Amino acid sequence: MQLILVTHAGRRTRSVHLRAWHLSVVVGLVLSLLFGGTVLAALASASNLTVLQRAVDIWDGTRSDVMAGKLGELSARIDSLEAALDVKPHAGTDAGSFQRQRFAPGSREREQRAVLDNLERRAGDLQAALDRQLVLRETTLRSVLRQALEVPVDGHLSSGFGWRTHPVLGEPAFHRGIDLSAPAGTPVHASTEGVVSFIGPADSYGKLVVISHGTRMQSRYAHLQGIEVTTGMAVSAGQRIGRVGSTGRSTGPHLHFELVIDGRVVNPQNFLGKGEALRRDAAAA
Repeated sequence: MQLILVTHAGRRTRSVHLRAWHLSVVVGLVLSLLFGGTVLAALASASNLTVLQRAVDIWDGTRSDVMAGKLGELSARIDSLEAALDVKPHAGTDAGSFQRQRFAPGSREREQRAVLDNLERRAGDLQAALDRQLVLRETTLRSVLRQALEVPVDGHLSSGFGWRTHPVLGEPAFHRGIDLSAPAGTPVHASTEGVVSFIGPADSYGKLVVISHGTRMQSRYAHLQGIEVTTGMAVSAGQRIGRVGSTGRSTGPHLHFELVIDGRVVNPQNFLGKGEALRRDAAAA
């Protein structure tokens, strides 16, 4: 790409050659800033299931493509910008006059430095703006997901996600979900809309209901006393699907709740509407 630079009064011109990736970086940054808000606005008006599907897609893109790509490369590429500059006389410029200007002591270096300083300032401003936009986008996506997923039972958090001492086996084990304690028979509700993909006994889970939310996300409800849905049934957010029990490997009545995205269990507390309240309950216990 060739840029024509004109000095203050238009008395002197220069041609600056930039490689293709310089343009792609700048255009990519500008598009991210312009359209980030549009994507979030679309999310806010969508149904719960659509929100979940779009949010997971955008979350992946934000973290892997934008964060690992453009931000990681921008600084290094700007550092090498000086080597890519090629100053040549503009068409119509007298060659002898250009040679005198080009080899005037310090003149070329000052102009190149001024061009570089200006480009670096603009790139720095774009990077800072993109950093702010990415933080806002991640915060907003978490907020959207928390609005879309409901706490499935009226209970308190008795065991969180991650490594713990297994209450039955007495040895370290990874807890794939969260436990919400409630009296036996307490209604259990779907955390959001979806289709029931599995019901029945499942080893240590006891009586289990699995709901698929699109192709990339599942919620699982374990240790149920009773199941009130059938395989293939479409359920809405908050619909009753069963009752709290203590079936399977369990020490007492509670709901074991799991959230699976792309085949990996994730911490449900990061996505439930009352995640912060659940964390406070656990800290007080």
